Amino acid sequence: MTVTVQLADLDAQVIARFPADTDTLRIFLDELVRVLGDRELAAREGIALLTRFEDYLEALLVREGWR
Repeated sequence: MTVTVQLADLDAQVIARFPADTDTLRIFLDELVRVLGDRELAAREGIALLTRFEDYLEALLVREGWR
């Protein structure tokens, strides 16, 4: 399964769970596709981008009272 396919699946899940945050989530997910689809970019920027995305998702869970 490619990064693009996996992120498309993730896109559907997070958009369904947080529809009010669609715009920001799509920005993150589009950027993840771009960065993780390129080995050099992934090596340079992948960890930082994934960490920011994880932090954002955690904040959404806290906001919704799930954490």
